[in-house]
Parts: sequence; C-alpha cells; structure tokens
Amino acid sequence: KTVGGVAPSADQAIDMGLSVKWAPWNVGASKAEECGAYFAWGEVNASKESYDCDTYFYFEGIGNDDEVRFKYDGSVENEILESSDDAATANWGSGWRMPTIAEWRELVDDNNCTWTWIENYNDFGINGYEVKSKRTDGVLFLPAAGFRIESDLCDAGECGKYWSSVLHRGCACACCLFFVSNCNHLDNDFRGDGFSVRAVAVSTE
Repeated sequence: KTVGGVAPSADQAIDMGLSVKWAPWNVGASKAEECGAYFAWGEVNASKESYDCDTYFYFEGIGNDDEVRFKYDGSVENEILESSDDAATANWGSGWRMPTIAEWRELVDDNNCTWTWIENYNDFGINGYEVKSKRTDGVLFLPAAGFRIESDLCDAGECGKYWSSVLHRGCACACCLFFVSNCNHLDNDFRGDGFSVRAVAVSTE
C-alpha cells in the first residue's frame, strides 16, 4: 500500500490506563518522532499525489446537491469504517485499528492525561504533543504532522489532524482530533483531506 514505516508489535502498545492501548507511532512511521503517512478517511493507500474531491474514492457527483457518498453515506449502519477500509488494519494487520471518536475523547480528557506541547522533540526537529497518562506511566508523542490538501502539505510542525474511524453523520466529514500548540479538541473535517492515523490495539480478551 506504499505507506512505508514498520508496524509495531503487540507488546509495544502503550497502556494509558484507558479502554484501549495505543500504538507508539503513526501508521506509515517506524518511530514516534516520524510523521508517517497521510490518508483520506476510509482510504488505505497513502501514495496519492492529490487529496481532493476528484480523487476521493467515496464521492461521486461532487458539486451537486444530490452527491452520492456510496457505502459511507451517512446512514446509521455505515457510521464506522469497516476493517477493509481502516488504514491501520489494512496496513498493520488485524491487531490494530483506527480509534473511535470516544477513544480519542478519553485521551484528551484532562482527568485522564496531561498534554504538553514539545518543540524539537528529543532533538529530532519535530514539534507535537507529549501525552502522559495520569493512570499509568504510559507516554505518547503525537507529531504535529500537518495535513494534505490537494498536492500541498499544510501546517507541518504547527498542527496535527488525526482521523477517527467514525463518520460525522449527514455531511461530507468524519470525526477527528485537531491540535495546535495551545489547544487540542475533537472536530470533524472533510473526508477527502489527508490526515495522520494513530492506531489502537485490538483487544484479545
């Protein structure tokens, strides 16, 4: 799928004391300080030259009021990505998947974790957030990888946009995490843009 990087092993999943364990780096990366690949929501290939309406697999008839969003059309039955359309599962295997928006909500909850903006993380020249659990000794680093629109890479080093697996019902958006140096919050954004993916481990219990 030309995303590059290395999939972590199951025992590398980071326990933040929440409902799921988190991957130590982004899909398409091989270490925490690497930005990884950029995916349109529901696509598993990161080799696109342009991220826009014309190239987004799940849209037809863009520009029309009656545009068709086949498969992921906003209905209740299709609100969550199937595993075949999950960038984490498709590239790293069945032990990993994209987080739900509820799982992102756990991570940004001040009662669960402390978020600290880090510049030049470990002298690797990348900015982002260090996320420390208040329940365990778990620590994550989320690079400010920016995002892809059309052929441009935007705001790298300044912001992060990370997909969830959940469709934002009734519009052309999906739910995501957004952050800049002074805030982080849950959001929704156009599905055809290229965002980062941080996986969670699939429970074997």
